[in-house]
Amino acid sequence: MSCGFSFITNRLGYCGIENSHREFSEFLKEPTEANAEKVKTLLESFIGLHSYLAFIAEQNDMQPFDREVIEAYWIGNELLEDIEGESFKEFVNKTLVEKGLLPERVARKKTENLPKKIYPHHSFHVLYMNFFTKKVESIPENLDKCLIKWGKVIEVNGNEAVVRSFNVVFDGKFFTHRAELKTENILFPDIKKNDNVAVHWNFISKKLDEDEVANLKKYTFENIDLANSRL
Repeated sequence: MSCGFSFITNRLGYCGIENSHREFSEFLKEPTEANAEKVKTLLESFIGLHSYLAFIAEQNDMQPFDREVIEAYWIGNELLEDIEGESFKEFVNKTLVEKGLLPERVARKKTENLPKKIYPHHSFHVLYMNFFTKKVESIPENLDKCLIKWGKVIEVNGNEAVVRSFNVVFDGKFFTHRAELKTENILFPDIKKNDNVAVHWNFISKKLDEDEVANLKKYTFENIDLANSRL
């Protein structure tokens, strides 16, 4: 799952070891045990992503690359429900600072007004923590592109697809409006009209079932509300 979501950010040059996306594509085509080990090593170079996975795993007595842990971060599931704000504050102020992802003063500011209950989902990172990399400016247009969006395919044309979904815009606060997204699709050649998909940086990163759509909606809207409450 992380291969699909991390493919586009690596190809764009934002995260991880250069050209890791080629290995991700190969793994999705042929998910062997040998390929899985290569992919895990490459994904560890996505320092921010791996830090979140390790944190969610630790809070649930699991391992960072367990499927449920990866799903919790990118899509959302019950593993996020028992994570307390205080634990996350420690993670930000200690782990993220020590790894050089955040300056100490920024970490303190980000955590000083957090509620007791938070969901450290990808949408939380994008909308509240913003980007760790300096390669992407934290402007609303980029935050919108980075969010994992759910939507239904309404047209397929070769390696492109139109997805009925939404955009997140900022006008004093974050809010959503419906949109038809022109997306690239090279990882899932069997995608067809009416399929549910996840879109990351205008790139189809995963096919979704109904439960995954429901979870992605739930945690994304929770974190839009959180981000708005802290503006």
